[in-house]
Amino acid sequence: MPGMDHILSKGFLATGSSAYTFGQVVQQVNLTTGPLATINQAQCQICPTSAGTAGANSVVLGVCQENLDLVKVQTGKAIIGVAIEGNCKVVWDGTGTPAVGSYIVPSGTVAGQVKFVSSVTTFQGFAVVGTPLTLPAAANDFFDISLAIGDRI
Repeated sequence: MPGMDHILSKGFLATGSSAYTFGQVVQQVNLTTGPLATINQAQCQICPTSAGTAGANSVVLGVCQENLDLVKVQTGKAIIGVAIEGNCKVVWDGTGTPAVGSYIVPSGTVAGQVKFVSSVTTFQGFAVVGTPLTLPAAANDFFDISLAIGDRI
């Protein structure tokens, strides 16, 4: 149907030491020791700012589809919905110039948010989150993207 957004999402065990917020970008982690390793191997954490640097070995998993408070995260049992394919909303950190045709990559300054980069060679090596469908007006604005998880510029 025209006008409908379809999202493929999956539940992942939320790990880390902070709350999760709708629209944050996450990456998959694999804890091999401790109690969380035996509960669920499909685990995620909020993309750190290091994921927003060229050549980082981080791969974006998807985008949080709900809020999850820190108390629940710390139980080691909280499952969060993560969009891994389709169209969804993300939060802009205010970095880069919003433009149709640019790429959305993890922020290098605000964990879980995204920034705009062009496709020029100076940005090679970035993990791509997606491409814009709408454009934000100011930092911390939500906007729509088409996910392109796992790609690299």
